[in-house]
Amino acid sequence: MFRQKAPVYSAVLLIYLGLVTFLRWQFKIEIVFFWLGGFAGLLLYNLDQVVYLVWQDPNSLTTGKLKTLVNQRRFKESLDLLSDTCDERKHLVAHSVVFQIALVALTFFAISSTASLFGKGLVIGLFLYSLINQGLLLVQGKSMACWFWQLGIKLTRRAEACYFLSLVIILFLFTLLLI
Repeated sequence: MFRQKAPVYSAVLLIYLGLVTFLRWQFKIEIVFFWLGGFAGLLLYNLDQVVYLVWQDPNSLTTGKLKTLVNQRRFKESLDLLSDTCDERKHLVAHSVVFQIALVALTFFAISSTASLFGKGLVIGLFLYSLINQGLLLVQGKSMACWFWQLGIKLTRRAEACYFLSLVIILFLFTLLLI
């Protein structure tokens, strides 16, 4: 599943990073760290799949297969297994509104108080990844209910769209802080 969506995530991130780089009017070599951080954030978000298997579902068949593949140092096949079985995992910690709200606070903190372009890129990459996931659900006409599992609430489609739009506005405000 991730392999199918990877071009979408990468394209959106490339456009966003390119836009921020262009708007800053500073094409210094240091901007590379911002880009590296963005892509690191994109990749880091997927560790949630591993965290789920190791701590939330350690006795599953997929976890057993994954451990075997990692022990045999068959890392590409491990990644393929994670990608092929990602739809099996529900209630991922990083794929929740609670995590996302904490991420908004972390992103604001990193953008407003750190000089590290890598750190800024990392949190933006994480935040953008979560927005892309939610945006894809909305575009496909699916519910974002899977994001509200920790709160145990069910929003209307309109409320979900308003929540998503508020996050897009927050991203816009963060972008203004970056440039």
